[in-house]
Amino acid sequence: MADAFVFVLENIDFNGTYATIEEEIRDTHINIGTGKDISIAQLAQLIKEIIGLKEN
Repeated sequence: MADAFVFVLENIDFNGTYATIEEEIRDTHINIGTGKDISIAQLAQLIKEIIGLKEN
């Protein structure tokens, strides 16, 4: 995520998102994803496996 943040700061120009400096800046969300979908349940299972959590 930090790499994506630095990339956005260095490469994205937000000047086209507003008409003048006095207007509120809106609709500037940026989706940072890996291109692979994973459910929350799958992510939780993966984390459990990585940290070696055993269920009782």
